Amino acid sequence: MIHTRARIRPILRHFRKYSTTNNITNNFHQLIANQEFEESIKTKSIAHIYSYVIENHSYLNQESLIAFTYNLLQQNIQAAISIQHILLQNPNYQIPNEIWSIIINKVLLENYYIGAMFIYHELIDNVKFYEELSYGVQDNDQIPFLVDCNTLIALGIIFKNNKDSKRIEGLMRYFRRFYSFLHHLDTYRSLLVLEVETYSLAQDLENSLRSFKNLSYASNTSEKNNPSLLRFENRKFNKFINENIKSNKYKIPEIIESSTEQLDIHQFLLSKICETELYNPIIQRNIYTTYTTKPIRINPILKKSILLKDLPNFENLIYNYIQKEEIFSVNQLITFTKLNHFYLNLFIISSLCKLNKHELAFNYLKNLSNIGKRIITNQSFFIILQSLKDNKEKITLKEDILKFYTQHNNGHINDKISAFR
Repeated sequence: MIHTRARIRPILRHFRKYSTTNNITNNFHQLIANQEFEESIKTKSIAHIYSYVIENHSYLNQESLIAFTYNLLQQNIQAAISIQHILLQNPNYQIPNEIWSIIINKVLLENYYIGAMFIYHELIDNVKFYEELSYGVQDNDQIPFLVDCNTLIALGIIFKNNKDSKRIEGLMRYFRRFYSFLHHLDTYRSLLVLEVETYSLAQDLENSLRSFKNLSYASNTSEKNNPSLLRFENRKFNKFINENIKSNKYKIPEIIESSTEQLDIHQFLLSKICETELYNPIIQRNIYTTYTTKPIRINPILKKSILLKDLPNFENLIYNYIQKEEIFSVNQLITFTKLNHFYLNLFIISSLCKLNKHELAFNYLKNLSNIGKRIITNQSFFIILQSLKDNKEKITLKEDILKFYTQHNNGHINDKISAFR
């Protein structure tokens, strides 16, 4: 035992000596590197400085790297974003919030796709989360700060223009996690629209229709009444739910307010100042239910109805699909509509009009009205009448449509529709 300890001690002494020497060497390299960097900024070209930073970033202090990043962002956003991938390998380097603000503004202003991906993988869905598998943490916990709703929409537009549907879905997951649908309706609608348009640009019919259904069910189908907030119809059932919640033995774990951790104390103080609750990842948010009165109704949370002009790429996708598959039978069109959502009639009617099949569009419209009076809206009639506006050969068809519209609306004529009389 004594012999063993005698052999270990010299090794430890050697290790201490080596570590001390190594630290002195590193400090010397850092001193020289920072001095050379300061001189290079005054005398060398930006390309030379860029190369020097790549080779010596591990020795440069964070203040110098941040200053270099700031100056580079003013001249070349592509180079500034590229070098961040290298600088972030340095554990001592961290992008401050002020620099993040400039990066986001520059990327969005220039519609820079690579920059948008960089923001996404650092702020929205951080890549560090996937470096090691964890079954305890299901959601990405590498969130430096919250990205505002306007930035989410702007990023979504860049991803849509580049047919990047996966990152659009990632933005929606992020939005669902940290924001309320009901209190950010415009953002919710914009992201739903962007998802449909992205899949449509990529010519992905299946996912386009799936996304379109999500948008349709969330949107108000009535042009007259705004949807009310979600409410409970069955009081007995609600009482049953509330009693079960109160008697539930499995309680959501709460953070103990007497915690001595500095971060917890800080978070509790902030929540009290802002008069809000702390974020709890166990609680699932933005889950909305329907109420089962007869007939069964769905309460949409979006007050705006879908307009044809909102989804130009989806309109082209449906047009190409109908033309390619030659879906020129009323029964086929009705089946296609039922399999998806009745809001699809707007895009089907538009496609048929472009194909100069106005009679078929009118027959399809009449068959839809037999299924439900509220399925077809003023917009459905407006699309077909607008297409017939300068067509003198089909005046009789136009008159028949106006007559049917009057009967359908019990004699009431919308201002836009009356313009075609």
